[in-house]
Amino acid sequence: MKKFIIVSSLAAILCSTVFSADFGYGMKEFLNRGNSEKTRVFVTFKEPAFLSSDNYLKDLKEKALISQKDFLEKYSQRNNVNSFWSANAVVIDADKELIEEISLRKDVDKIFVNPEMKFFDEISYKAVDNSNGSVYALKSMNVIRAWEDFGIKGQNTISGVVDSGLNKNLDVFKGKLIQAKNFAGDINDVTDKSGHGTHVSGTVVGGEVSDDLYDLIWGMYWQKAGTFKGNIGVAPEAKLLFSKCSQDNGNITFEDILEGLEWMADPDNDANTKDGARVINASLGADVSIPELRQPLINIQKTGVFLCFAAGNSGKICGSPADFPEIFAVGAVDASDRKASFSSIGPVNFDGKDHIKPDVCAPGVKVVSYYGDKLAGVDGTSMASPNTAGVITLIYSADPSLTVDEVKDILKKSALDLGEKGADNLYGHGRVDAYKALSLVTGKNEFKADVYQFDSMRNAILENLKYADGSESFEKMYNNASASLNLLVDSIVEKAHKNRENLAILNEIAADGVDLFIIFEKLD
Repeated sequence: MKKFIIVSSLAAILCSTVFSADFGYGMKEFLNRGNSEKTRVFVTFKEPAFLSSDNYLKDLKEKALISQKDFLEKYSQRNNVNSFWSANAVVIDADKELIEEISLRKDVDKIFVNPEMKFFDEISYKAVDNSNGSVYALKSMNVIRAWEDFGIKGQNTISGVVDSGLNKNLDVFKGKLIQAKNFAGDINDVTDKSGHGTHVSGTVVGGEVSDDLYDLIWGMYWQKAGTFKGNIGVAPEAKLLFSKCSQDNGNITFEDILEGLEWMADPDNDANTKDGARVINASLGADVSIPELRQPLINIQKTGVFLCFAAGNSGKICGSPADFPEIFAVGAVDASDRKASFSSIGPVNFDGKDHIKPDVCAPGVKVVSYYGDKLAGVDGTSMASPNTAGVITLIYSADPSLTVDEVKDILKKSALDLGEKGADNLYGHGRVDAYKALSLVTGKNEFKADVYQFDSMRNAILENLKYADGSESFEKMYNNASASLNLLVDSIVEKAHKNRENLAILNEIAADGVDLFIIFEKLD
């Protein structure tokens, strides 16, 4: 009875008090519980407005230091407090009584429950295609051609991955891993208990492998599917920073994710040095929208770090963080450039406007990399996102002076348009194309880039004819793709006529086995 009276009295106080702070995500549900349990909550602070310099990272840190000073002095000794500069927030263990106390503070802006996230992968039950000695994703994104013609493989560039853990003893990571930390447990233990983080990291920076290839049968046991010899990573000469965000019990929280993101953005904790990752891949998120997570991620990007997030595997509307307009979300397609059924879509609505999601798509079905210690094909937008992060790494390797917004623009302009003409909520701006992207960055091989896009689109159309079902949607997709292909052919023919050197390039490409029959027919 006494416990009931105390809880009821507290509930009455919470209902009647005029709080200084707003209550956000998950707080209503927590406050309505009739017990004295604790939970982890984010407490964000009102910011001083007088700081302004040309170093955004330094400003964020100084604002957080000033805003949080009094709070930390009072609470940091007894409540397991974690401080964040990107969110100008602390995360603290709190019960209802402490939440009420904190909410009355004049310096507190909002309180919300620490959100839980999940990884977006699905072990493929289908046989993996290990033909031609290379991962199909590298071919469909024109990565191998880009390596050959531009000589860019991620040199002098740091990529970051926040994920489940890393099998750092694999040969594909030797000489590449700068540092790995665990922000969800023992700081030095980055053991990958699921295999997810190793697979993602291998897709970004993995190198040459020669090993047995496995399929996971019915999600229960591994079966040898053959052998594989080739490259598994998009940017094999890049360096890697890795952050583990998965707790021992498998839980993934935004607190652990954000701590890793902040560290990879500024590993030496010195705002005046440039030692962080240029792009960070996060193949994780929620199936619902959590607006409170938007500003800290925007702030990290404003320091010059490109955040690349998986769109999600619900097959429905993207959840956070992929749904934020400022965050680059990647959907999944298969080897035929067809949208994967699980890949989450848009539109999403923020600030009173609909926004297209995903931003782009990339190969995310039967993607080959190491899943723990087994070389295997895995499905998911978790696999599409690191393919894109790898291409972003190549772009920064080609021109490290580019801003995040400029790289986003390059990715969208260079993507191979799929589905409806222009950007749409199934494919975004299209499937990522490394060769076209690097041609825009460097100003080189632009004619070749157009020809290779013709080749990719033509192959996708021919492959998709196998799946023709007579439906209106398929006919519409086919007609749109055919129209785009014809426009591309006309553009290539026009450029070839204007420059005789381009004719020689066409013959050179045809000699490499690319079928240019349609183009040569129009040239005649």
